[in-house]
Amino acid sequence: MSNTASNLQAQVRATIAEVLGVPVATLTGASSPATIDAWDSVQHLSIVMALEQSVGVQFDPEDIDKMKSVSEIEAIVAAKKS
Repeated sequence: MSNTASNLQAQVRATIAEVLGVPVATLTGASSPATIDAWDSVQHLSIVMALEQSVGVQFDPEDIDKMKSVSEIEAIVAAKKS
């Protein structure tokens, strides 16, 4: 993973952790609404909006539907930034 990619991953995880109110160290690529109690549909939209602000991307409705885990979110953000 390049330095830019790891910085982006760290930024995405920090944003998700802040929205959900969990320590960033508890997030893994497999973290999802099924593994984090605070991650409900309202918080999902909060994550989307926070990422649009912090990373400077716009998500399409199809992207939002695909955001089922931290690793999927990271992949979508990375694709948007490339």
